[in-house]
Amino acid sequence: FRSQAEGDRRLGRRAWGEEGAGAMSSDLSVERLEAFRARAWVASRMALAVRGDLPAKDVEAEVRRAFSGLPAGAAARAAKPAAAPPVGATAECLRAPGVDPPLLLVGRGVEIADDADFFGWQALAHVLGESHSSRLVRRLRLEEPLVYTVETDWLTAGRGRLTLRVSCQTEEVERSRAVILEEIGRLAEREVTAEELATAVAILRSRVLLDRQSPHAALGRWARGVLAPSPGLDLTAAGPVLDRLTPAGLLALARRGGRLAVSVVIGEPAVCAGKEGSR
Repeated sequence: FRSQAEGDRRLGRRAWGEEGAGAMSSDLSVERLEAFRARAWVASRMALAVRGDLPAKDVEAEVRRAFSGLPAGAAARAAKPAAAPPVGATAECLRAPGVDPPLLLVGRGVEIADDADFFGWQALAHVLGESHSSRLVRRLRLEEPLVYTVETDWLTAGRGRLTLRVSCQTEEVERSRAVILEEIGRLAEREVTAEELATAVAILRSRVLLDRQSPHAALGRWARGVLAPSPGLDLTAAGPVLDRLTPAGLLALARRGGRLAVSVVIGEPAVCAGKEGSR
């Protein structure tokens, strides 16, 4: 339990980019910097950060003056739908004797702008891996017997922020991680089916009804309500929001952004031998 708690903590920090630049500074190389540039650079677009005790209007005027004489660049590349988020440098391995088979945690941070986002992501989580009919259960357990169980749930990461977490124990860590990343990416590539959405909504409705009598669930609803964008959100009154969910709306939600997917592997020291970010 202690190892998984530590894994969850690091997963959440990595999913929201809170490890800090110093955590990677000793591991930088020209190849990794070039890979980052190729993944993140877009022609004719630039983000400029100015720090200091200066009036914003004066800074804006100076920036406009300084850049006004530059020639126009090539047209920016058209934005592409999100693909499977790369794992790359975001992998980490925690040595934990006795954890066999290894525990794989994959997470993606998502921002919640309103109540529709909140319940939309709950539906997407069900499609991904929160029920026996989910995509990950079908692929990781039925089609490729890589795991016995796979769970998809949420870690709270502050007001308006959640970390989608997929967890499983498997001897086939790399193959399982590849499948999970692929399925996370698919959420932003094409619409869920009407059947998948109907199943997810039905499960969410049932869960809300069953949880009304559970003190533990009531405390959980209260906590999620505090972290939701609308402080007074009544999670038992989710019906109208669920009624408005559509496959197109969920696709737009998944494409809106979010953090890159990250992963943490917890296992015997031999599992972490030679792995990037092992501790």
